[in-house]
Amino acid sequence: MDRHPGDRVAAGALNTTGRIGRETTAVGGDTMLAKIIRLVEDAQAAKPPIQRLVDRIAAVFVPVVLAIAAVTVVGWLAAGAPMATAVINAVSVLVIACPCALGLATRRPSSPARAWRQGTAS
Repeated sequence: MDRHPGDRVAAGALNTTGRIGRETTAVGGDTMLAKIIRLVEDAQAAKPPIQRLVDRIAAVFVPVVLAIAAVTVVGWLAAGAPMATAVINAVSVLVIACPCALGLATRRPSSPARAWRQGTAS
């Protein structure tokens, strides 16, 4: 794309034809990247009502599933089954409940913008 004197150029633009003079019009928090980061963080900080409901359900559902798995182990051991059988059955309870429990219990990841600023983004 051809540019002429006075045209705006984004950071990272490639000049392949000669000299270029430039003037910085925005730095730090005023840059387009900073504005995008701020918009993403604001969007991620807002918690919709359905998310609050899911959090309340997960606070009960996940411990109940873990308790059922523990009761399964104890029940099979009390019935005289070997430890391997008790554990296999408890793991079966977790595997069956896992997709639902995992979906409810997994927190949304930290904002990509925050990870980028902290240097933890890949």
